Amino acid sequence: MYPELVKRMNKEGHDIGSHSFTHVNFAVADMETFEADMEQSEELIEKTIGYRPRFFRPPYGNITLDQVIKLEESNNLIIG
Repeated sequence: MYPELVKRMNKEGHDIGSHSFTHVNFAVADMETFEADMEQSEELIEKTIGYRPRFFRPPYGNITLDQVIKLEESNNLIIG
C-alpha cells in the first residue's frame, strides 16, 4: 500500500520482510494458497525495492511445519 515508505525504509538500511499478501491464516491454508500468497508478496516487494525479502513473519504467528520447510528451501528466515 505504501511503496514510497518501503523504498525509504530500505534506503535507510532497514531490513524488509514479508508478512504475506492477503494476511491469511496459513495454519489453515493449503500449500497451494500459501505458495501463491508468498510469491505474490515477494514479487511486489522485489518490484518495489529491487530484491526479494529474506525475512517472513507469518500472520497471526501461525504456520505449518510443511510451510516452514518450504520457506527454508527458499532461504527465507522466519521471524516469529
